[in-house]
Amino acid sequence: MNRFLETPVQKIIIPFFAATFIFWGTSWELPVFEIPPSYVWIFLILVSAIVLPSAPLNKKVALLSLILLGYFCIMSLVALPKIIAVDKGGDLIYLFLYTLKLIIGIVSLFVLQKVFRDFSDIRLFAFYSCLLFVPLGLLLWYQYKVQFGVGYVGVQLDAPSKLGKNSFATALLIIAPFFFVNLKEKTTYRLASFSAILIYLLMVYGIGSRSMLIISVLQVFLYLLYTLRKSISIPIVIGSITMILIFGGVLLNNFLTRTTLAEEQVTTNQMIGTLSESHRARLARTAISGSIDNIGLGHGTATFRVNGARGASFSHTEYERTETHNDYFNILYEQGVFGFFLIMFLVLHRIRDSQRLLRATNHPMVKASLISLISALLAMFFANFISALIFWLSLGLNIAIANILRRQQI
Repeated sequence: MNRFLETPVQKIIIPFFAATFIFWGTSWELPVFEIPPSYVWIFLILVSAIVLPSAPLNKKVALLSLILLGYFCIMSLVALPKIIAVDKGGDLIYLFLYTLKLIIGIVSLFVLQKVFRDFSDIRLFAFYSCLLFVPLGLLLWYQYKVQFGVGYVGVQLDAPSKLGKNSFATALLIIAPFFFVNLKEKTTYRLASFSAILIYLLMVYGIGSRSMLIISVLQVFLYLLYTLRKSISIPIVIGSITMILIFGGVLLNNFLTRTTLAEEQVTTNQMIGTLSESHRARLARTAISGSIDNIGLGHGTATFRVNGARGASFSHTEYERTETHNDYFNILYEQGVFGFFLIMFLVLHRIRDSQRLLRATNHPMVKASLISLISALLAMFFANFISALIFWLSLGLNIAIANILRRQQI
């Protein structure tokens, strides 16, 4: 009991951060309280902000974060009259919650520096992430492959469903690089890491998400390149992304071959035609045309689902409350060119800074956070999670690791 009382507060908080991160993709609610992991995250951020001692943040990152915070608030005010005008019940609440998550996300960048103060904190976070993920992965595999007897792994436990499995896949992609950071630590940490890596490979196969497979291949590619070269230039990263997207096109062609033309070979024109008529393609076209019509100023936070989605609703007479399924299009439509530039500048600044640190130190923590952040950028092609905790945690961990390294070098 005395030993527990002597434990630093952040060492007690870190396992809860790991739990909210691992369980975020499942959309499971906290027992008794019936609240999702994202609300637990908000609670943890507020508690950490209050009880933990202050920690410095890079001035450039702090300035960019504050500018982005102010801009998000302005764009939420821009959206307010538009949302009120078309509110069908719940749209105004959605705007409020969306804005709150964006604010908490940026505040998290500051607070996470208080939570992760040295590498032992990062290792502890990685350990608990592995420790929680292993039984979760085994449970889901058993439930879907054995109990339900279906060909995929999902996250709904009452009946087989594909609902939410892509969100779970996205969360795993961003946390997976941290499964490797404890491979050279003490036996308990190593065992947890090896187990998590094995279960992760099972999940890549079992979930059946093409985006997860594509990005996982890129992660291996980047890990090998960073290990061999210590640092990779931005052009190589862009080239790698291009290569993976081409690889994804091959996978998509194979998928369409199996599903749309009764095992007949799909030509390039047929594939393009199928894609151009798909739901996501129409959402993308709506987002792009909406951005152009607005001359890149942005329609306001959370407006696509009530403005853009109506234009992309092909079989519904009412508004189709949906997202773009691509964060780049969503940011351009809602936050405009300036908002898009701010977000990309912040993330690319962190990637470039991490590459410099990796070149100087070859530290495995830097490598893990860099691959995690690049994975988040890639996942944004397939999902909307700019307001999700996993995006800001990946960014916050990257900043924390850089701060720890620089403090050690002083």
